[in-house]
Amino acid sequence: MKALAIDDDRDFLKLLELYLKQIGYNTTAINDAEGILTAITKDTYDLVLVDWMMPDVDGITVIKAIRTRDKQTGNNTRIVMVTAINNTMAKSYAKRSGADGFLPKCESQEDFKIQLFETIRTVMNEPAAR
Repeated sequence: MKALAIDDDRDFLKLLELYLKQIGYNTTAINDAEGILTAITKDTYDLVLVDWMMPDVDGITVIKAIRTRDKQTGNNTRIVMVTAINNTMAKSYAKRSGADGFLPKCESQEDFKIQLFETIRTVMNEPAAR
C-alpha cells in the first residue's frame, strides 16, 4: 500500500513515516508545495495524510486537487486531514471538502499513534484490531 504524508513540519513528517511503515505502508513524505503538486499529479496513493495549515498551500486545496485527479483516473484515494485545528466546524468543512477522516494533532505521541491507527483502519474500511 502506498501513502503520501504532507506536512510542513519535518519532524512530524518523520513521525508519520515511522508510524505508517509500522503498519505496512510505503510512504512518500513531502513538505513543500511544489513537491506536493508533483506527487499528486504524477502518482496515485491509497492513503494521503495532509496537514491543513502550511505556508505555501493549504490542505483543503490539496484535497480538492486529489479529488479532481481521482475523477480523472478513477482512483479512490482515502484522505485524512491531520491538523492542530480541532473543532466541529473544521471537521465538517474538511469532510465537505473531500476528506474521509479528520485527525487532530495532540501532545502525546502515543495518543496520536493510537488515534492515527484507528483513523486509518476506519477510512480504509479495515476491521478493528482484536
